[in-house]
Amino acid sequence: MSPHEQSEMIRDRRDLARGALQILSGSGVRMVARVMLIVFVAKMYGVNVFGRLGETVAIIELAAAFAAFGLNKTLLGELAKAGNSSATLRHTLYTALTLSAVISISIGTALWLIWGNIFPSHAAPRYAAFGVPLIAMSDVALTATRHFRTVAWDTIAKAIIKPWGFLLLALAGYFVSTSPTFDGIITISLIDALILGYVLSLLLAALLAFVVVVKMYGLPRKAISIRNTLQLGRRTFPIAINETGIFALRRIDIIILGIVAGPAASGVYYLGRQLATVVEKMRYMFEPMLAPIIAQSQSDEKIGVHLSRLCLFVFTVQLGMLSFVFLFGDQIMSWFGQGFAVGASVLVLLLLAELIDGTVALTELPIVFRHPRWPPRSILVTVIIETALVALFGHYFGAMGAAIGFLFAMLVLASIRLILVYRFFGYWIFNPTYLEIAGIAGALTGAGFLALLLSDHQIAAQIACAIAFVGGYAVLSRKTLRSRKLPT
Repeated sequence: MSPHEQSEMIRDRRDLARGALQILSGSGVRMVARVMLIVFVAKMYGVNVFGRLGETVAIIELAAAFAAFGLNKTLLGELAKAGNSSATLRHTLYTALTLSAVISISIGTALWLIWGNIFPSHAAPRYAAFGVPLIAMSDVALTATRHFRTVAWDTIAKAIIKPWGFLLLALAGYFVSTSPTFDGIITISLIDALILGYVLSLLLAALLAFVVVVKMYGLPRKAISIRNTLQLGRRTFPIAINETGIFALRRIDIIILGIVAGPAASGVYYLGRQLATVVEKMRYMFEPMLAPIIAQSQSDEKIGVHLSRLCLFVFTVQLGMLSFVFLFGDQIMSWFGQGFAVGASVLVLLLLAELIDGTVALTELPIVFRHPRWPPRSILVTVIIETALVALFGHYFGAMGAAIGFLFAMLVLASIRLILVYRFFGYWIFNPTYLEIAGIAGALTGAGFLALLLSDHQIAAQIACAIAFVGGYAVLSRKTLRSRKLPT
């Protein structure tokens, strides 16, 4: 690398580390809120209501993913091309927000009108449709804040406002719907209270996003061009399909399972999905900051170095989490109530699928910016395969069948991504260090399993095993990673 590229690499690593630290701190806060929320909702609202929540949220978030129209990935590239002029940046931003607003409000209105046909068997609240524009437009606004290489506001909105707001509103909704104090004053069902809390938490996060983006960019100074908006939509349409497909991978399975197996099965699966999301988010420690770096970079070599480092790091952390859950999955799922105790195997399969996807997911970013027509094709193939497998296996095996279908779909998607990134850029992320990390995880997991199996004092053994596993894996994997010779 030239001296200039080396200085840019140092700056990029500093920005990646800062962004990862901000997201990691926010992820801890978010994880606490998420665990408290799913424990409370699963125990107090029950498995059926929890399953209905999962189906409703899946539909809303899937619709919002399309309504964002790929701008949560492409907007950073559009802003990078706009230059440093505040007027040009501002106009580009509000053109994107206009496009997202038109599409999201149209989709939300359509869902409002047909909501009774979507849920004919139960009274899911119609106002859930308001979540579509709230999610889509706030995602676009928060993406724009990352143009200045900060993820602080994105983290505050998604790690604090949304999860903690939803938790507090769910608590309030349960109290109002079940307390005799409100008899004759307020009548609201459990599912209505839960969905209302969800929508209001989205509203709070959206308000924060809009306030911050106005502070950064200012208010629009001139009318938005319809022609420019349509041209932007034409450029982002392939990525809109891709992003919708990515969301569909983790939403369509819940919807289909609810249809073929009922709310109890979808409730168990949705709980496993929520816990697996904690692991899935590991790659998002780096994606928000890696995206503008790749969008602004002209060096394929520099991008390859970043991907080589980050993919291995994501693999190491997610494999440790998978191994830990393999040892303690039964105890984890039993916390959430009797109806969820059967979901330990489901959780392990979902975490294995997330490990496969998460390890190679970051390699899609350069393809998105340089060859945007390919990611939608790979996602479309994967969604078709997942839909067929989840419908088939879910019908016969319930939540376990859906997890098997999702696992096979992630294998297909990871294979396609590896082939594409090698074809276009010559990157090959795998190396012997992956086998070393896998060997460490396997040895420690096997030792922990034997220790738990042979011990007569289960609680003491579980605590000691958990501490030994986390400590041993952290120390050994750190030494392995530090000994690896990476390109500089």
